[in-house]
Amino acid sequence: MDSVIKPLAQKIAFECEEAGATKWDIAKIIKELNEIETQSERKLKEKAIEMLKELNPKAAENYSSFDKMIVFTSRQKIEGFDRGNITKSLLKETKIKRPLAEKISTEVEEKIKDLKISNITTSLIREMVCVKLLELGMEDIHNQYTRLGLPVFETKDKKEAGKQVLTEFNLISKIPVKAKELHFNSSIHIPFIEDFSAKGYSWNIELKEKQESYENIVVELLKEVKEKQEFFSSSVCLNYLNFSLASAIEKKSKKKISEIIEFFFNASFLVKKRFCVTLALFTPDESNYKANKKNLWVFANTFTKKFNENKKELNFDLILCLDNKFQLKLLEKKVFESEIHFLSMKNNSLKAQQKGLYIKGKGIVSFTEINAEKFFIESKGDTKKLMESIQQTINAVNELNSVKEKETRLPEEFQKLKKCISLHGVDSGSLIFSEGNELEAKNIARRTREKIRKEAENGVVLRSFGSEEAKKKFSESNQNFKAERKEKKLKTTSYALASTKKELEELIEKNYEYVLFKPI
Repeated sequence: MDSVIKPLAQKIAFECEEAGATKWDIAKIIKELNEIETQSERKLKEKAIEMLKELNPKAAENYSSFDKMIVFTSRQKIEGFDRGNITKSLLKETKIKRPLAEKISTEVEEKIKDLKISNITTSLIREMVCVKLLELGMEDIHNQYTRLGLPVFETKDKKEAGKQVLTEFNLISKIPVKAKELHFNSSIHIPFIEDFSAKGYSWNIELKEKQESYENIVVELLKEVKEKQEFFSSSVCLNYLNFSLASAIEKKSKKKISEIIEFFFNASFLVKKRFCVTLALFTPDESNYKANKKNLWVFANTFTKKFNENKKELNFDLILCLDNKFQLKLLEKKVFESEIHFLSMKNNSLKAQQKGLYIKGKGIVSFTEINAEKFFIESKGDTKKLMESIQQTINAVNELNSVKEKETRLPEEFQKLKKCISLHGVDSGSLIFSEGNELEAKNIARRTREKIRKEAENGVVLRSFGSEEAKKKFSESNQNFKAERKEKKLKTTSYALASTKKELEELIEKNYEYVLFKPI
């Protein structure tokens, strides 16, 4: 066992010496560490710090700060600082010899410790290595190792700069440090970081009824979608397409309506970026159309069937909007043979932003996703610790939203947009937290949501929508706790899945706002 532990003990002792420990301190630490039967470097470091606090408090403070050195990597993850990674990088990318690479790595590590840098990034480490290479007169190795890119100042006005450059610009210059830490350790997810200081999140185009040819209406609508997409990262939603075309499809035959739909499908490819379309099975408040609405339902049926037949090739998503279950009778039986997204509009004020996302309002300026399941897991049944974690996270998200709102200089028509927070894993996490006690889980889930809504500073707190990127990121972060997960789920009131028309009717009747119909 000693032969395994001894190298670790020596390594830790050397680090303690760097932190200012005396030879006498080090001798005692090595003796103690060699008697501990563990191969865990973390446990040995904790023991060394504990001993140093009694033997040499100043060295303990220095060593603790060394031990907490973290790096914000280009993969948007947080990792402990390891000078070995510098050595590996130099050997991989240049023709330098190993002994010199290790010397440079050690000297860069010492410099970082001396400077007490709080925000260490891989790009900063590379800069420091490049300076060291130049100091050693190794210009040829420097040229192999240096990084190409734009200065922060020039990036400010470079809308066409690459995604990676803009991502780094926002992470370094715009996004607050606490929010960045939470993003990197998968406590939150900030989507579209490359657009953080330039674009809002999403927008919906309100109903515009025009007395024109269907060609003109379609082209103008799609032109507006394309124009609005320049200002938003995620989605632009074209609301109530059937009512926008109401005058153009009035008194038209089913064949002609089918031709109009084909025209829209073909013209939609003029919009390069994916967007969203909604059809209304009810009469929206903003509609002035008073004529017979039969053709509007014919349009909705035909459009939905054709969409389901061609959805893999199309560049938009479709949502059907209704305000009561009886409007489902307007849809033909064939429509229910494929997946459909429904938005219930009982209060007639919700607006679809994209598939699965809806709010009361025109658009969203900032959107942050929170890994609530992680907080439940890490709190281990301690309610006080859970609430403290939530408070710290919401404070960081509020600061992030404030900066985002200030930095995103959108035209006047996009002012007063919503700030949204999406919660992931509240129900699954609360079941883990309560060890499967459903009553207790429902209570702590309710308290969690109430606290977040209370502290969210006018933010809209969503409980159902989650981007695929965040779901994957959070799942990977929480995967070590899968054994603790419970199979049963708590019921929510905003999102539901239906596999039969009867189930769909029941969910609409129970006021579920968003329902995904997925036939068996």
